[in-house]
Amino acid sequence: MRKFRVNDYVSLTSQVQVRFSVKDNPVNSSPKAGVDAVRLYDISGPAGYAAAYPACIYPLADCNGDGNVNVFDIDPFVGLLTQR
Repeated sequence: MRKFRVNDYVSLTSQVQVRFSVKDNPVNSSPKAGVDAVRLYDISGPAGYAAAYPACIYPLADCNGDGNVNVFDIDPFVGLLTQR
């Protein structure tokens, strides 16, 4: 899995587009490509929270390991807090 912050490369506006390229080598072949599990999301959050907790690493909040930070991480988080 590769991750990168789009905002480091372009200013995010309604005009931002994503393009995938396929290289045809050798040139007489039939190019084939697959793109799987592309996820674009905004992790900027409220400016007040970011200012109060600048060292917070958002992806670490994925306590159940499903690749998403959402309400389904609450129970695993509580479980981590109560482990002995």
